[in-house]
Amino acid sequence: MKLFLILLTLLAISSCSNQKVKPSSSSLNAEKLPAQESWDATVFFSDSGRTTAVLKAGHLRVFEESRETLLDDGIKVDFYSEAGNKTTTLTAKKGRVDDATRDLYAIDSVIVV
Repeated sequence: MKLFLILLTLLAISSCSNQKVKPSSSSLNAEKLPAQESWDATVFFSDSGRTTAVLKAGHLRVFEESRETLLDDGIKVDFYSEAGNKTTTLTAKKGRVDDATRDLYAIDSVIVV
């Protein structure tokens, strides 16, 4: 019993410390982080209430500082006629949207049907 009390006392004394633990500093740059991020995203484009295109991306990241949207994990864009019929389909592994000009750049294994 005395041995148990001695061990318990030693354990209590050794666990007390004056050393302060500092949190690890984060070196993340907020400008490089996306303002918005989405997985399995679907974006509808319309003009005067009429759907003109539907974009699907496995992963979508919007960067406000550089005014661009990055698309990866596969993208597919269906384009529609004025009558609402699907006319063209574009697929690619990844892409980039220039948010200032609204231009889409399809990158890697691009197929247009």
